[in-house]
This record gives sequence, C-alpha cells and structure tokens, in this order.
Amino acid sequence: MKLERCKSCGASIFFAASATTGRRMPIDASPEETGNLTIDPRDDGQMPVAVYTLGPTDLPRYVSHFTRCPQADRWRSKGARR
Repeated sequence: MKLERCKSCGASIFFAASATTGRRMPIDASPEETGNLTIDPRDDGQMPVAVYTLGPTDLPRYVSHFTRCPQADRWRSKGARR
C-alpha cells in the first residue's frame, strides 16, 4: 500500500477500492481495533480492496479517512456529499 498525505489535514493515508462500490476511498494508515474495514492488499499490483467487516477477524482493521478528516465533504464525490 502506497502511503500518502491527506491534502486537507496532512494525515497519513492510503487509497483502496471499496469492495461494495469499486470506488476509490481514503483509509487512515494506522490500523485500529474499532475499525470496520479490512484490506485485501492485491498482490497483482492493483489497488488494495477495502472490505466492510462487522464480525470478529484476526486481520488488522482500518477506518475510512472520511470519518475523521475535517474537510471530508470537500473531497467526496457529488453523489456522496451530505
């Protein structure tokens, strides 16, 4: 996973494709126990895939950066804005 910086708040993030929509989404780089996403890193060189995970898992969990970034609405696509 290629780490980048959020252009609004400077947080360390990476991008993954949503398993449900296929759209690119920013993910906080550090895993968290309370996260609701697991990441399939895709060994074929393609973008990793973010999978919503509700039940127990031994995989690291992550959080969408949209839940934390103060400027998230600025970066959302028009269909996802509040």
